Amino acid sequence: MRSGSNNLQDSLNHHPEIECGGEVFNPRHLQIWGRVYREDQKAGEAIVGLRAAVAVARYGKRSFPEMMLRIARRPLGRDMFGFRLFGDHVDVFRLNPLLSTLHDQGAKFIHLVRRDTFDQALSLVRAQATGVWKTTSKTPAATDLPLDLPSLAARVKWAAELLHGHKVVTASIARRYGALLLDYDEFTRDERAYDRIQAFLAVRSRVALRHSNMKTPPVDVGLYRRLRDELERSGAPMRFNPEAM
Repeated sequence: MRSGSNNLQDSLNHHPEIECGGEVFNPRHLQIWGRVYREDQKAGEAIVGLRAAVAVARYGKRSFPEMMLRIARRPLGRDMFGFRLFGDHVDVFRLNPLLSTLHDQGAKFIHLVRRDTFDQALSLVRAQATGVWKTTSKTPAATDLPLDLPSLAARVKWAAELLHGHKVVTASIARRYGALLLDYDEFTRDERAYDRIQAFLAVRSRVALRHSNMKTPPVDVGLYRRLRDELERSGAPMRFNPEAM
């Protein structure tokens, strides 16, 4: 969550051999043939019976996860298919047996990790508050935080603790299956990280991939520093070291 995975997904989808699906195992999502339906879609965008369909999908994700992956993939799609996975997805749907099966079948795992948990938590709260989850040339960026400081601090601390828990789960999975460790700061700073990814995935063709999404504008520097100091004093998890897991 807020680790750059949207950007990674969108950019990899520009590779001719890769179909990178969304959060197939998000409890509030239903993905069918490459299209994602969200439980919280606006009325004009939603399909009839969407909530019921998502509820049925939750049962399928727990009981028949491999079938849900087949449903998610586009028919006659590209050679390589992947999806985004977060720690809570694994816990909610008990996906460890699926991951073991995929690994035995030759699946490769990429562990995209954002070490600065405070920045990640702030980004998550900001997205929740504004409804803007990724910024592109067609999607306006949120430039302010419509929350007062005490409320924001409490929410960011909650988000930091939530994200830390997810990171512990995903770091364990990454180590178990020999994942490629992709550091958020390196990835967002240098597009040559895509060369490492293509080499790891052993694609037949190497293409010049570019970041698809833009960075969200920073928050007010004074507010940022006050929040960071307050959360550090409260004992909230501020940074994550995947190598220490």
